[in-house]
Amino acid sequence: VTNTGSETTILTASVTTDGSTDIRIFCKWRGILVSSSGGNDMRATMKLYIGSTLVDDLQAYNPKNDGNSRGGGVLIHETSSVLGDTPSAGTHTIKWTFLQNYSGSLNVVADGAAGSPLILSVRPVVL
Repeated sequence: VTNTGSETTILTASVTTDGSTDIRIFCKWRGILVSSSGGNDMRATMKLYIGSTLVDDLQAYNPKNDGNSRGGGVLIHETSSVLGDTPSAGTHTIKWTFLQNYSGSLNVVADGAAGSPLILSVRPVVL
């Protein structure tokens, strides 16, 4: 998934909740890279939304701009009544986006591969 400077959606999922069950959102990416070498190091902010509400974010970082994927990670968010973000009853769109923070002229790519795909999963929190 290539980001050209605007917030870009990586994956979405739809979930129906009962208003009292919390959910666990899990995102995984192999790394970030640019399509060719040269320029500065790169960063991208991974963001998680429930509907239009931002619930979590994380900075991905690749210190070398050499066309190789680095800076992979996971972003996990569990809703809770303590945080006040338990989804209301109904259907919600879970959205994972990213926004590059890179000063060069190349575009940042959120990297996935056959053996390490971009993953977004949503499931109920079970105690």
